[in-house]
Amino acid sequence: MIQRVLYFSAVDLAASDGPGTNEFEFTLSLAEHFGRDAWCVVPEPTSEVAHLDRMKTLFLPLPELRSGGRFILARLKFARAIKRLVTRNQIDLVVGRLGNEPFVPWLLQYLFRQSIAIKTVGKWWFDGAPVSRKEKIARAIYERTSVSVLKKAFAVDAGMQELVDNIARLRGSMSGVVCIPNAANTQQFRPMEKAPAIPGADLTGCWPVLGFVGTSPSLRGARQMVEVAHAILADYPNTAVLVAGWDDGMNKVVELAKRSGIEDRCHFLGTVSYKDVPALVNHMTIGYSFFESWVTQRTGNASQKVRQYLACGKPVISIKEGHEFLAGEDLGSIVDPESIEEVEAATRMWLTRLESETDAVRDRLRAYAEGHLSTEKALADRLQFWGECR
Repeated sequence: MIQRVLYFSAVDLAASDGPGTNEFEFTLSLAEHFGRDAWCVVPEPTSEVAHLDRMKTLFLPLPELRSGGRFILARLKFARAIKRLVTRNQIDLVVGRLGNEPFVPWLLQYLFRQSIAIKTVGKWWFDGAPVSRKEKIARAIYERTSVSVLKKAFAVDAGMQELVDNIARLRGSMSGVVCIPNAANTQQFRPMEKAPAIPGADLTGCWPVLGFVGTSPSLRGARQMVEVAHAILADYPNTAVLVAGWDDGMNKVVELAKRSGIEDRCHFLGTVSYKDVPALVNHMTIGYSFFESWVTQRTGNASQKVRQYLACGKPVISIKEGHEFLAGEDLGSIVDPESIEEVEAATRMWLTRLESETDAVRDRLRAYAEGHLSTEKALADRLQFWGECR
């Protein structure tokens, strides 16, 4: 039985991007389940993460590669500190994130002889050609080290089946490998009777509100939402667009809204704090979540925002990769994001349903999220998996 656990990661737990959100929620789950029997070894977050006070926490820096000799020494110190904690506290399980930091887990495995599990594996390879010989060498070292860690870990999970299949091929077997998709904190993400007002975005009297929250919005839904809003305006004159997130391509989305004559009903909030996201989702009528096809073809997709939308009782329009369950469970629609006609048709279909059965749709989506997509369930699945692999 796993009674004491240590988790390590190079990710900033206060970051509002995908990895930051994932690590924030996972460490929160550990704090709630294990309390002071959970240890967390991470770089110091860029802002306060309250639940770390409920765990035993050690902050250690992990400088970037350009720091030279400090790069290796810091990782050696990080790994040695973990091993000491394990030895002194009789910790049952050591689990970490691979991400773009393979050296700490490699040192733990090969120098300190520590058995570890690896959680939420993402890409361990690089796309595109290197810009220099030094970068080519660095990439090769990172990739080979990552593969070595994945092969030696006693348990590995990833959020997408395509990645799981790739990991199993590297290891030569599916043994010790499992797919555990991203999850939503259903305590934080839940329907609100009246969501608080959004500073800088007056949505009074707006319906529907087409919504997106997350990274790379120009590539993952914002453009399509503006086009659909323009297309349905004659039938839904109070339509609004709400986008939380920003990237360089959003300047073109803003220009599209101006050319379409709907800029006054488009609210582009930029990057927002993670703590504000549940209220934003509650202002939405439908949530959108697309992804770049050149990425999903290789790694699949398991959008965390999809789970967050559903936990708040909002139907979702998304892509097929990783989201077939939306259509199968009648939680949303899967479309080709490059076909505005498909996106518009799905939007109109859900608006028609919501006009007559808003409460029923909300309650059914919420119930599904609580039963299948919660962070509590994800932790329970991991604990069972780790127990079976030890």
